[in-house]
Amino acid sequence: EKSSDGMVGNATWSGARFSDFLPALYPEACAACAAGDDSYHVEFSGADDYGGSVPLKRLLDRRNDAVLATAMNGAPLTPDHGFPARAFVPGVPGARSVKWVQSVALKKGPSEQPWNQYYYKDAAAVEIQSLPLQSLILSANATSTTATLKGVAYGGGSGLAVKRVEVSSDDGATWRDATLLKEAAPDDSAGAYGWVRWSLDAPLA
Repeated sequence: EKSSDGMVGNATWSGARFSDFLPALYPEACAACAAGDDSYHVEFSGADDYGGSVPLKRLLDRRNDAVLATAMNGAPLTPDHGFPARAFVPGVPGARSVKWVQSVALKKGPSEQPWNQYYYKDAAAVEIQSLPLQSLILSANATSTTATLKGVAYGGGSGLAVKRVEVSSDDGATWRDATLLKEAAPDDSAGAYGWVRWSLDAPLA
């Protein structure tokens, strides 16, 4: 879809799952995390001196599909996308998916990198580590009888698939079901972290 409101898109990422190799690197911390210790974070540092962290608990949960990515859409990462390797942690702000990764380190508490300390926080100054449910209208066109709306929806950090999109034109008094345009993408993802397109043809009163 074309939009003047910004860009969103889907890609297929592949690499090594953090849940597969972190327990071998940090067995004691991973065991403690599995037992309920949520204090550990994994800090990523990039070649551009940018860095950030993600809770170890999120990376260890295979359902979150977090990988140290080396390929995008079946091809090696390009420099723009983080070659030779980048963190890819779906469902959290993209700023946590550090590009050009040079080191992966375990620490107690969040990263002290400036972008991690001062940005991407909620109104209570708490780190945002899970994105909300989102929906966006990308285009709206009308004839004399019908309004055609097209947009995208995203399930957020839960990893749950978008099952339904509803649109209201009267401030929520009534709702119409949009049609979901689901594209199959063969992969081994445990969660549903892609944007889903939707459309709606609504009669004009």
